Amino acid sequence: MSQENVELAWSGYEALGSGDVEAILELIDRDIEVEIYTGRPDLPESQSLHGHAGFLENLRQLTEAFEDIQVKPEEFIEVGDELVAVVHTTARGHGSGIRVENRVAHVWTFRDGKATRFRVYLSKEQALEAVKLSEQDAHADS
Repeated sequence: MSQENVELAWSGYEALGSGDVEAILELIDRDIEVEIYTGRPDLPESQSLHGHAGFLENLRQLTEAFEDIQVKPEEFIEVGDELVAVVHTTARGHGSGIRVENRVAHVWTFRDGKATRFRVYLSKEQALEAVKLSEQDAHADS
């Protein structure tokens, strides 16, 4: 596994935990692609965002709905050029105060020491399926 990519991801999660948005932006490419896949009819549709503004919009949506957000990576899995991070997330609903807890998977693509793509999936299995499919597509193109 590329230790550099794992260290970049860890740095991003630490910056998120401390609320250091500037440090997060230093780790991601100005043209990052952000994709959120809900895969559930009871949740908002999947969305695609672009660039630093898109990444910040994703964070804004999260902090608008929740407070006391903690995102802790539990496992990293490298598949080709991509890094799957299984994360444990806890938060409290902004208005309700209800505590929520789940595990999701983030898929990071890194190029030249920066994150160029960030995808969110509801499960490790969904993320691995997507990454393996994209890796197969990449091999088919070569």
